[in-house]
Amino acid sequence: MTSRTAAALLTATVLLLGASGCGSDDATESGSSSSPSSDTSAGESTDGVEATEETSAPAPASADPVLVDDPGTPDATLTLDDVGFDLEGASIPVGGIVRFTSTDGGPHGIVVGTLSSVTVMGGLDEWYRFDEPGSYVVSDEITGATATVVVE
Repeated sequence: MTSRTAAALLTATVLLLGASGCGSDDATESGSSSSPSSDTSAGESTDGVEATEETSAPAPASADPVLVDDPGTPDATLTLDDVGFDLEGASIPVGGIVRFTSTDGGPHGIVVGTLSSVTVMGGLDEWYRFDEPGSYVVSDEITGATATVVVE
């Protein structure tokens, strides 16, 4: 949810800066371009947010991922600790693998889609393969934290 808010704020800032840039081309006074650029929140919204005009999230996935044995190198890793996930989510290709791991020793109860929870704790990682495009919400039953895996 916060990534949507940040993306919307970034889009609004880009539009505002674009409009102020158009005004400064027509005006010869430097005062006309300085008043719109006093927005200090622009730098706050750009960390880690892609500059795209599309702010809608992918549709929820129509199928659950598949729990797999250690497949080797994953496409993404989401790490849990006592306060939740280290990232808000991950973006992977169709058929991609996400590894769930714990840095605090766990245990964490990971729920993906409608699947039953699996335990992730120190030394016990779990991997899911995501075969269908869409947006998958992942939650931790212990901390209540959530993350989103986007499959494109």
